[in-house]
Amino acid sequence: MTSSNLGVSRKWNTLLKMKKINIKGQMVEPPSFLYMFKLATINAENDLGSWFKYKLDEVGQVSSKDIFGQAEALSDSINTGKVKASEPVDTETNTEASNSKTPW
Repeated sequence: MTSSNLGVSRKWNTLLKMKKINIKGQMVEPPSFLYMFKLATINAENDLGSWFKYKLDEVGQVSSKDIFGQAEALSDSINTGKVKASEPVDTETNTEASNSKTPW
């Protein structure tokens, strides 16, 4: 993420931290994956040039128990260290094409 998107990131984190739900009479902070957001980009510019920034719109709470369960399982896997972030894996299956040299 570039520095021009840090403000958007801070705003998103603040928005999530301010969320509270009532569970049996007690206000608690819900997990971030309870909410859905639409992420888009918008054009921004100043005297030095133009670039794209993130734009976030809250869609609402996840309504599917299945999707919530999958998000919860992913969160648990990350928190326990079973899943780690990594570089994208090349899934190209045609090894002949990837091993050949391009003539130009």
